[in-house]
Amino acid sequence: MREVVWVHSQRIAPYKTLILNEFCYYPLELDPTPFNALIFTSKNAVFSLLETLKNSPKLQILQNIPAYALSEPTAKTLQDHHFKVAFIGEKAHGKEFVQEILPLLEKKSVLYLRAKEIASSLDTILLEHGIDFKQAVVYENKLKHLTLSEQSALKPKEKSILIFTAISHAKAFLHYFEFLESYTAISIGNTTALYLQKQGIQSYSAKKPSLEACLELALSLRIKEC
Repeated sequence: MREVVWVHSQRIAPYKTLILNEFCYYPLELDPTPFNALIFTSKNAVFSLLETLKNSPKLQILQNIPAYALSEPTAKTLQDHHFKVAFIGEKAHGKEFVQEILPLLEKKSVLYLRAKEIASSLDTILLEHGIDFKQAVVYENKLKHLTLSEQSALKPKEKSILIFTAISHAKAFLHYFEFLESYTAISIGNTTALYLQKQGIQSYSAKKPSLEACLELALSLRIKEC
């Protein structure tokens, strides 16, 4: 039976998981009073902000500002921590999400909490449409350092089915490993699939950008191609 391997940020039991990145959270330092809308495109932006809120009571008013979330998982994380979710993206892809929220953000003062590097052009599109917004880099996705022996131990077997849950994880994988012809790739979303395609790797795309949809696809491929 072909092995299913996640290239992800945390272990997904009972499957082999390659955690090749680590997150660095940065404190948010600003006056929150001008803002009446927040944008979150990642759960990690929420986790970073929560770390800041532990030591910055004045920023806790951000939890009462309407939040626009890219996806259901991000929205659930916000709701679990008592944020006020105003909108959840239907397709959970950056380009579609920004088009969904543009009409909703007119005449608003927006705070976009983001990673140091982003895959979408959400910030550029907001600027082009005259949205009043400020960006704050609250986390960074960094490559883990792996020794040669660690790389050897982690290298997936031939014919493995690899699930890439973000561009950053795909980049990290290709930094450390060669993508063998016998591997099968699954992308969680369009941007990850496009990145892999630019590296000469064709991938299957899940029906929707969720871990559950990726796993369902991987298990169906394992049965078909074993």
